[in-house]
Amino acid sequence: MSIALVLEVSGMLPIVDSQPTIFFLFFGSNIIASGIYFIDLLTSPDYLDINPLEQFSFWQATFILFYFSMIFLIQVAFNYLWANYPDLLTSLYHFPRILSILSSVTLVATLASYKLKWKSDKQLIYV
Repeated sequence: MSIALVLEVSGMLPIVDSQPTIFFLFFGSNIIASGIYFIDLLTSPDYLDINPLEQFSFWQATFILFYFSMIFLIQVAFNYLWANYPDLLTSLYHFPRILSILSSVTLVATLASYKLKWKSDKQLIYV
């Protein structure tokens, strides 16, 4: 956020068009953050005994990774797809909608699991 704010306020990126640099920074940082989660899941000795398929946070990170990957690819190819394949672009937007619904459901399930005691023996702790 601070990088985007500095770029906007300094005038390096004029406020016109679709702001592809800002989108690139935002989506790229979310993809990197999801990748760091999975790297930590695979390499941390604390998580070796945990079955990640039982954790809501694993599914949430998975849906977030796929969501931002799809939106990133759509935004990168938006002008090309809009000019040459508008039907494909329209159909591609259905995947992020489904993934955002699934991500929201897992977020609600994650929050409800703490209140309703749906916890397994070992929980993934992440920020």
